[in-house]
Amino acid sequence: MTEFQDRLKVALFEEWGQPLCWWYLSFADKEFRGVVVVEAHGIVSAVMRTHELGINPGGEALGMALPPGEEPAPEFRDKLLSKLELKRAFGELARVDSNGELQEIL
Repeated sequence: MTEFQDRLKVALFEEWGQPLCWWYLSFADKEFRGVVVVEAHGIVSAVMRTHELGINPGGEALGMALPPGEEPAPEFRDKLLSKLELKRAFGELARVDSNGELQEIL
């Protein structure tokens, strides 16, 4: 087993002690690749869930646990969201300019 696999195993073990909640994951490299909202115990299991669902677009992932009750409607969960879908899912929390470019998530 590689050092990375060992660290991943430890991280997953630690996450299983955390409550299940909704995770907001933003994927990008030099440009925006998409957003995914999945239910998981932590960031590592959330990214793994995107692979299980076949919706991980690649690039780097940045994530945060959503506060209870702040998750989007069911039709925006467990799928890769475009900028437009992100705006629909999170409303005014997602700022998108007139060209459809994501400006920020408040």
